[in-house]
Amino acid sequence: MGRTASRRLLALCLLGSLSAHAASPVWAIRGAHNTVYLAGSVHLLPAEDAVLPQGFDRAYADSSKLVMELDLGKLDPLEAAGWMIEHAALPAGTTLRGMLGEQRYSRVSAAAAELGAPIELLDGQAPWAVGVELADLEFLHQGFDPEQGVEQQLVRRTHADGKPTAGLETLGEELGSLEALASED
Repeated sequence: MGRTASRRLLALCLLGSLSAHAASPVWAIRGAHNTVYLAGSVHLLPAEDAVLPQGFDRAYADSSKLVMELDLGKLDPLEAAGWMIEHAALPAGTTLRGMLGEQRYSRVSAAAAELGAPIELLDGQAPWAVGVELADLEFLHQGFDPEQGVEQQLVRRTHADGKPTAGLETLGEELGSLEALASED
Protein backbone atom coordinates (compact mmCIF):
# COMPACT_ATOMS: atom_id res chain seq x y z
CA MET A 1 0.00 0.00 0.00
CA GLY A 2 1.54 3.29 -1.07
CA ARG A 3 1.93 6.18 1.32
CA THR A 4 -0.80 8.17 -0.48
CA ALA A 5 -3.28 5.29 -0.29
CA SER A 6 -2.38 4.73 3.37
CA ARG A 7 -3.00 8.36 4.18
CA ARG A 8 -6.35 8.34 2.39
CA LEU A 9 -7.43 5.23 4.31
CA LEU A 10 -6.24 6.77 7.55
CA ALA A 11 -8.11 10.02 6.80
CA LEU A 12 -11.34 8.11 6.19
CA CYS A 13 -10.96 6.28 9.48
CA LEU A 14 -10.17 9.50 11.29
CA LEU A 15 -13.43 10.96 10.07
CA GLY A 16 -15.21 8.24 12.01
CA SER A 17 -13.08 9.01 15.04
CA LEU A 18 -13.80 12.72 14.82
CA SER A 19 -17.52 12.15 14.48
CA ALA A 20 -17.42 10.05 17.64
CA HIS A 21 -16.25 13.13 19.50
CA ALA A 22 -18.35 15.72 17.71
CA ALA A 23 -21.63 14.13 18.78
CA SER A 24 -22.40 10.86 20.45
CA PRO A 25 -22.95 8.25 17.76
CA VAL A 26 -25.47 6.36 19.90
CA TRP A 27 -29.12 6.16 18.89
CA ALA A 28 -31.96 4.77 21.03
CA ILE A 29 -34.74 2.77 19.42
CA ARG A 30 -37.58 2.53 21.90
CA GLY A 31 -40.27 -0.12 21.73
CA ALA A 32 -43.17 -1.06 23.94
CA HIS A 33 -41.07 -3.46 26.04
CA ASN A 34 -37.45 -2.46 25.63
CA THR A 35 -34.91 -0.04 24.23
CA VAL A 36 -32.19 -1.03 21.78
CA TYR A 37 -29.15 1.20 21.45
CA LEU A 38 -27.33 1.35 18.14
CA ALA A 39 -23.83 2.81 18.25
CA GLY A 40 -21.28 3.67 15.63
CA SER A 41 -17.79 2.61 16.57
CA VAL A 42 -14.15 2.87 15.63
CA HIS A 43 -12.14 -0.35 15.93
CA LEU A 44 -8.79 1.36 16.61
CA LEU A 45 -8.11 4.67 18.32
CA PRO A 46 -5.04 6.55 19.50
CA ALA A 47 -4.86 6.62 23.30
CA GLU A 48 -5.42 10.38 23.37
CA ASP A 49 -8.76 9.96 21.56
CA ALA A 50 -9.97 6.90 23.43
CA VAL A 51 -12.33 8.57 25.91
CA LEU A 52 -15.81 7.47 24.91
CA PRO A 53 -18.58 10.05 24.61
CA GLN A 54 -21.08 10.02 27.49
CA GLY A 55 -23.76 8.54 25.23
CA PHE A 56 -21.86 5.25 25.31
CA ASP A 57 -21.76 5.29 29.11
CA ARG A 58 -25.50 5.93 29.37
CA ALA A 59 -26.40 3.27 26.81
CA TYR A 60 -24.06 0.74 28.40
CA ALA A 61 -25.45 1.38 31.89
CA ASP A 62 -29.03 1.01 30.62
CA SER A 63 -28.35 -2.23 28.69
CA SER A 64 -28.58 -5.79 29.92
CA LYS A 65 -26.37 -7.16 27.11
CA LEU A 66 -23.70 -5.86 24.72
CA VAL A 67 -24.20 -7.03 21.13
CA MET A 68 -21.42 -6.27 18.65
CA GLU A 69 -20.57 -7.10 15.07
CA LEU A 70 -18.45 -9.97 16.45
CA ASP A 71 -18.67 -11.20 20.01
CA LEU A 72 -15.25 -9.96 21.03
CA GLY A 73 -15.98 -10.99 24.60
CA LYS A 74 -15.83 -14.63 23.52
CA LEU A 75 -13.46 -14.41 20.56
CA ASP A 76 -10.74 -17.04 20.75
CA PRO A 77 -7.46 -15.72 19.28
CA LEU A 78 -6.43 -19.28 18.37
CA GLU A 79 -9.68 -19.75 16.45
CA ALA A 80 -9.04 -16.50 14.59
CA ALA A 81 -5.47 -17.53 13.76
CA GLY A 82 -6.67 -20.96 12.61
CA TRP A 83 -9.31 -19.41 10.37
CA MET A 84 -6.71 -17.13 8.80
CA ILE A 85 -4.30 -20.01 8.22
CA GLU A 86 -7.03 -22.06 6.57
CA HIS A 87 -8.61 -19.32 4.45
CA ALA A 88 -5.87 -16.77 3.79
CA ALA A 89 -3.21 -19.23 2.67
CA LEU A 90 -2.70 -19.50 -1.06
CA PRO A 91 -2.91 -22.95 -2.65
CA ALA A 92 0.35 -24.87 -3.05
CA GLY A 93 2.33 -23.53 -5.98
CA THR A 94 0.55 -20.16 -5.97
CA THR A 95 2.37 -17.05 -4.80
CA LEU A 96 1.40 -13.49 -4.09
CA ARG A 97 3.87 -12.40 -6.78
CA GLY A 98 2.15 -14.65 -9.30
CA MET A 99 -1.29 -13.34 -8.40
CA LEU A 100 -0.35 -9.66 -8.38
CA GLY A 101 2.15 -9.46 -11.22
CA GLU A 102 5.54 -7.79 -10.96
CA GLN A 103 4.44 -4.16 -10.81
CA ARG A 104 1.86 -4.59 -8.03
CA TYR A 105 4.08 -7.06 -6.18
CA SER A 106 6.91 -4.48 -6.15
CA ARG A 107 4.58 -1.86 -4.67
CA VAL A 108 3.30 -4.29 -2.02
CA SER A 109 6.89 -5.35 -1.23
CA ALA A 110 7.93 -1.72 -0.78
CA ALA A 111 4.94 -1.01 1.48
CA ALA A 112 5.65 -4.14 3.52
CA ALA A 113 9.33 -3.20 3.90
CA GLU A 114 8.37 0.32 4.96
CA LEU A 115 6.19 -1.19 7.70
CA GLY A 116 8.84 -3.71 8.78
CA ALA A 117 7.01 -6.76 7.42
CA PRO A 118 9.23 -9.15 5.46
CA ILE A 119 7.50 -9.87 2.15
CA GLU A 120 8.63 -13.49 2.43
CA LEU A 121 6.20 -13.93 5.33
CA LEU A 122 3.35 -12.50 3.26
CA ASP A 123 4.07 -14.22 -0.04
CA GLY A 124 1.97 -17.29 0.76
CA GLN A 125 -1.10 -15.26 1.73
CA ALA A 126 -4.04 -14.21 -0.41
CA PRO A 127 -3.95 -10.56 -1.53
CA TRP A 128 -6.95 -9.63 0.66
CA ALA A 129 -5.16 -10.99 3.74
CA VAL A 130 -1.97 -9.12 2.88
CA GLY A 131 -4.03 -5.94 2.51
CA VAL A 132 -5.54 -6.46 5.96
CA GLU A 133 -2.11 -7.15 7.49
CA LEU A 134 -0.52 -4.07 5.93
CA ALA A 135 -3.46 -1.82 6.85
CA ASP A 136 -3.28 -3.06 10.46
CA LEU A 137 0.46 -2.40 10.57
CA GLU A 138 0.00 1.10 9.12
CA PHE A 139 -2.58 1.92 11.77
CA LEU A 140 -0.28 0.65 14.53
CA HIS A 141 2.61 2.72 13.12
CA GLN A 142 0.34 5.79 13.17
CA GLY A 143 -0.39 5.26 16.89
CA PHE A 144 -3.79 3.59 16.59
CA ASP A 145 -4.40 0.79 19.07
CA PRO A 146 -7.11 -1.89 18.90
CA GLU A 147 -7.15 -2.02 22.71
CA GLN A 148 -8.29 1.62 22.73
CA GLY A 149 -11.07 1.00 20.20
CA VAL A 150 -14.70 1.36 21.22
CA GLU A 151 -15.45 -2.38 21.19
CA GLN A 152 -12.46 -3.38 23.32
CA GLN A 153 -13.25 -0.69 25.88
CA LEU A 154 -16.82 -1.93 26.16
CA VAL A 155 -15.76 -5.59 26.29
CA ARG A 156 -13.44 -4.81 29.21
CA ARG A 157 -16.42 -3.27 30.99
CA THR A 158 -18.55 -6.36 30.36
CA HIS A 159 -15.85 -8.58 31.88
CA ALA A 160 -15.63 -6.36 34.96
CA ASP A 161 -19.42 -6.09 35.29
CA GLY A 162 -20.34 -9.67 34.36
CA LYS A 163 -22.57 -8.36 31.57
CA PRO A 164 -23.28 -10.87 28.75
CA THR A 165 -22.10 -10.27 25.19
CA ALA A 166 -23.26 -11.53 21.81
CA GLY A 167 -22.32 -11.10 18.16
CA LEU A 168 -24.32 -10.44 15.02
CA GLU A 169 -21.85 -12.45 12.94
CA THR A 170 -19.43 -15.29 13.47
CA LEU A 171 -15.72 -14.91 12.83
CA GLY A 172 -16.09 -16.97 9.66
CA GLU A 173 -18.88 -14.74 8.36
CA GLU A 174 -16.97 -11.55 9.13
CA LEU A 175 -13.67 -12.58 7.62
CA GLY A 176 -15.37 -14.66 4.94
CA SER A 177 -16.89 -11.48 3.55
CA LEU A 178 -13.37 -10.19 2.84
CA GLU A 179 -12.46 -13.47 1.21
CA ALA A 180 -15.66 -13.41 -0.88
CA LEU A 181 -15.08 -9.83 -2.02
CA ALA A 182 -11.57 -10.73 -3.12
CA SER A 183 -12.77 -13.73 -5.11
CA GLU A 184 -15.14 -11.51 -7.09
CA ASP A 185 -12.20 -9.64 -8.66
